[in-house]
Amino acid sequence: MAILGGATACPASDFLELETGHGVGQPFSDRNGRPARVVVWRVTLTAVSTLQARAGKEDLVRAQALALIEPTLAEPGCVSYQPYQHPTRPGEWVVVESWESRAAFEAHLTSPHLLAAFEAGADLLTGPPVERIFES
Repeated sequence: MAILGGATACPASDFLELETGHGVGQPFSDRNGRPARVVVWRVTLTAVSTLQARAGKEDLVRAQALALIEPTLAEPGCVSYQPYQHPTRPGEWVVVESWESRAAFEAHLTSPHLLAAFEAGADLLTGPPVERIFES
C-alpha cells in the first residue's frame, strides 16, 4: 500500500520507556550489543476503516483523505491518523487511526471536518466505510 502524509512528532509524555529484556535474563540490545530501550506507545483504541471510491471519483477521495490528516491529528487524544491507498487499485482505501481513549475517538466522530467528509462520502464512495474497532 502507498502511504499518504508523513510521520508526526509526539511529546515524550506519549511514550512509556521500558528497560527490560527478552528471553530469560537477556537484555534488549542494538546490533552493536549496546543496551537498548523499548518504547511502548499508549493506545487504547485503534480503528481500521476500509473505503471504496466510486469510479471516476478516486482523485476527489484522495484529496479528501489528505485533507483530513491535519485536523484529525490536531484533535485531543489522537495518537495517529493515516490513510492508505492501494497501489494498483486506486479506488481502494484503508484508514488506520489510533486514539488514547474511546471518548476521544467518539468526539472525533462528531468533529466538523469528519461530519463534512461523511456528507461528501455519499457522492464519492460506493457505500459507507466499513469500520473495525480494536481496543487494548
